[in-house]
Amino acid sequence: RKQVPWCSICLVVTALTCHICVLVGNLKTSAAMDQIGTSTAGWSKVGLGVGRSLDSELIEMVSEVADQLVLVLGNISSITSTLDMIISLAGTATEEAVANGTANATLMGVAGMALMQTGQ
Repeated sequence: RKQVPWCSICLVVTALTCHICVLVGNLKTSAAMDQIGTSTAGWSKVGLGVGRSLDSELIEMVSEVADQLVLVLGNISSITSTLDMIISLAGTATEEAVANGTANATLMGVAGMALMQTGQ
């Protein structure tokens, strides 16, 4: 009498079932990757469009800001020169006042100089 090799049959059927499951999983993963690739291509086009628009608009805005900064720096330089001149004039006036105060102190005496220093 012949015996049926049930263990071998179970092993082959189980191996075949596992291989089929792996094949189905690989096919589904491949389809998902294909959809991700299509979606990524769409987002890539969006990103490139945003980059191009930023490039053209941003260049104009940056050049405007640079021009305004140059004007502001010119104004600051002018104001600095004016302040330097005012401080110089104030220093000269102070030196003249001190020189006149010293000359007047000799005329007015020590009491006159003391009054002048206290501001009375």
